[in-house]
Amino acid sequence: MTGVTVASDPGHHWDLLGQTVVVIGGSSGIGLETARLARVNGAEVILAARNPERLKLAADDVDASRRSRKGLGLKD
Repeated sequence: MTGVTVASDPGHHWDLLGQTVVVIGGSSGIGLETARLARVNGAEVILAARNPERLKLAADDVDASRRSRKGLGLKD
């Protein structure tokens, strides 16, 4: 598949600074991973989920992934 970029490709970074991403179902699975990737790449992330306890854990996880951005050599 020519021209396809895989989101988890460690050599590819999207510049999402100044963007807001809303993730429905963000407390687990694909939604949580999407939120992490968006946050690592500079986006403000809004999570929505049915379970408040899992949502809180996911929000903490996604927020912590922002700190890993510095490890990627990306600017704030």
